[in-house]
Amino acid sequence: MADAVHVPVPEEVIIERTRALLGEYSGGGASVAIDIMQDLREEFGNSAVEEHQKAVRKAVDDHFTRTAKGVSEAPAAARKRDDPPATAEPAAKKKAKTTASASAQAQAGGDTCRVEISREIFASTQFYNGKKLLSIRKHFQKDGQWFPTKKGISLTAEQWETFCGVSAEVAACLRGGRDFGPVDLSRSKKVKVETYKGRCLASIREYYQKNGEGEWLPTQKGVSLGLDQWAKLEENMGVLTGSMAKA
Repeated sequence: MADAVHVPVPEEVIIERTRALLGEYSGGGASVAIDIMQDLREEFGNSAVEEHQKAVRKAVDDHFTRTAKGVSEAPAAARKRDDPPATAEPAAKKKAKTTASASAQAQAGGDTCRVEISREIFASTQFYNGKKLLSIRKHFQKDGQWFPTKKGISLTAEQWETFCGVSAEVAACLRGGRDFGPVDLSRSKKVKVETYKGRCLASIREYYQKNGEGEWLPTQKGVSLGLDQWAKLEENMGVLTGSMAKA
């Protein structure tokens, strides 16, 4: 089973996200630091957070020290806990109204490519330890650059082939609002269609068994796509498959 691709995340990205999350808390305490660390792990993964753990804790301590003294810093935009982080859209991107397919073709000049599925979700091909993987992943923007988070999944060529083989049925179930699957992409990776909070979503996710046996339970390593996002992915499957075929 291929592990998720680890891409180093700059410390300033982690700290900026920490400060945005701190804006959601009115009080301090050890529990806040724990919650912040957990939120960061879900977005960026354990490796990135452990690497910058001291800087994160210092940012949390400094924030509440300033708050206690009545010194404020530039506030982050208010949001609900379950909302995704807001990011500014570059002017050049606002002007360029290209389709996902055209975007994929423009970025497929070499052995890898990247397709925009929605505002913060990309499908991309990349090499990891000499192996070509396809990643469907949520990203976070900093200074005009996109950085991958842990919210996503990476597939081998064989897993991607199985995935493409059920795409038409997944799309039909999304359009019809019907549950489907799960279909095994590997021993622990599965794709299914399910209704969550009134929305019909295609979930591509890793699963695990408690104590190595019994029912397979979903992990946070994965991504869920709505009908429009799935349509964008389907539209570019040919480009992505072609890229996966390049050694």
